[in-house]
Amino acid sequence: MKKSYARFYFFFLILLPIFILTATVVYAATWDVQNDFSGTSNPAGAWSYGWESAPGQAFTLYNAPIIGWEGSTVWHDSNITAWDNTPGVWKNIGQDPTNNVQPGEVSLHPGQPAGQYSVVRWTSPVAGTISIAGKFGAGDSGMMSYYIYDGTTSLLKVQNSYADAPFSFTESVSIGSTIDFLIGESYWYGNTPLYATISNSASVPEPSAMLLLGLGLMGLAGVRNRFSN
Repeated sequence: MKKSYARFYFFFLILLPIFILTATVVYAATWDVQNDFSGTSNPAGAWSYGWESAPGQAFTLYNAPIIGWEGSTVWHDSNITAWDNTPGVWKNIGQDPTNNVQPGEVSLHPGQPAGQYSVVRWTSPVAGTISIAGKFGAGDSGMMSYYIYDGTTSLLKVQNSYADAPFSFTESVSIGSTIDFLIGESYWYGNTPLYATISNSASVPEPSAMLLLGLGLMGLAGVRNRFSN
């Protein structure tokens, strides 16, 4: 074996682990429904706001914002007659409680007369294990039912409650998986605050690092061919 050829393999064995380590990174992130709320974009990052006819059924994105309580943006469906009867999602940006929704809280309200469930949906941009923690708040004085669904799989079901409903669990997701937070089965005095934080610490390929790995291996292959000729 030529001395230069042996040098090639020496450097290859040193550099390959470095490329592998840089190509796989720990992508840690946290998504918070209140901090991430947008009154101008729907979807807003990983979050989107809409409604379903029943938990686990087809999701319809709210298509219109309207300025409501305390100047807050209320996302609703303009295809449902009379905006105040549609399901909606909004955030109290005022200085005072409104309908028992505290300043800074994101609230869901169901619709009538069809009984639409109001939904906040998280669409996963990662693959791995996530932690989901938070609560449905008691909010306004109406009795309400709370649900969390992973796609069509039920993770939480609390029916006909006047009280807070805390939750905390882990779930395995893939890119594009959805977690739905729903409220419904009543209408009057139905404003329901939602606290939800989703976090992950999953090893996933970083696109720029993968490109670096590919270019590095191509370069090493070129060097090998040079010394082989």
